[in-house]
Amino acid sequence: MIVVAVLIVLFIIASALSFFDEEKNRTLIVTYIVMTIIMVLTAGLKPINIDNDSNAYVSYFYYANDDTVELSFVMISSILRKIADEPQLLFIVYALLSIPFKAYALTKISDLWFLGLAVWLSRYMILHDMTQIRVAVSSAIFLYSLLFLESGDKRKYLLCCVVATFFHYSAVIMFPLVFCGNKDLTKRWLIALYALPVIGYMFSSLNINFLNLIPIPYVQEKVEIYEAARDDGFMGMDEINLFNPMYLLRLALYYLLLWKYEVVKEHCAMLPILLKIFAFSYVAYTMLSFIPVFAYRISEFYGITELVLMPLVIYTVKPEWLARCFLIAVFAYITYLDIFKNELLSLKF
Repeated sequence: MIVVAVLIVLFIIASALSFFDEEKNRTLIVTYIVMTIIMVLTAGLKPINIDNDSNAYVSYFYYANDDTVELSFVMISSILRKIADEPQLLFIVYALLSIPFKAYALTKISDLWFLGLAVWLSRYMILHDMTQIRVAVSSAIFLYSLLFLESGDKRKYLLCCVVATFFHYSAVIMFPLVFCGNKDLTKRWLIALYALPVIGYMFSSLNINFLNLIPIPYVQEKVEIYEAARDDGFMGMDEINLFNPMYLLRLALYYLLLWKYEVVKEHCAMLPILLKIFAFSYVAYTMLSFIPVFAYRISEFYGITELVLMPLVIYTVKPEWLARCFLIAVFAYITYLDIFKNELLSLKF
């Protein structure tokens, strides 16, 4: 309960300070750094068993090889075991790799630091930094790589793709985005972005396995494993709610940003890329719903861009303070869903 309380207090502080985001004075900068440090300590020193994955990571710490996890994890675990036979070190190292880098990337990409921090704390802090710690590092690199997508520096972006994949194989989905430009969206592009989530829902009803079309042995192997688990009824893999309230809320905000595109683009140079990535995220969630693990993983990996995209909602409504209050209320609700309904964190600790 202490860990949950810390996260809720941090969310409240970030939400309150978001009303002063434009000031960027010394006090706010120091506060941002201190909150980042607290987040590192919270994720790194979390009790084992508080989340769904920590027990598996403890096992990997002792017995994993590069056939089961990425080489980066094997190397880090090997080094840490030589220092001390204590798996808690693993969570500390991954927290140090992911959280400060993600916090730094947010300051380089967005002017809305604290509102982005509130979005982060409401969803991805729990989902990635405290649970899927390997993905957390890859998603931090992905967030930073948006700078290179915006500038059109494909070499540096592809280097980020390689490094991110070194920490988690799911980062391979970064590679296709190299073809995403940041040119101003034409009417055709806007229509396509309006239509993509709807098309995703339409194709989901066909129940076609699009992943079988990917000629990558690792992907095919994973598909077979997850399909077998789904067919055997393990871990509820045969169920996914395409009308999940949290996803519908995010979709509504996405459409609001599309509707107010001309206004919002004046405040964010990379808005075209962010909108495209969100559309891909939502299409992955719907079209891959036949294998929920893939649907969630791809959607959530691309979803890290919401730390930059969703705060832009404040520019869609006047006065801005009203839009901030609305956005904070939405992500407070998402926090409630993840902690108290979806139980991503145990309340026993």
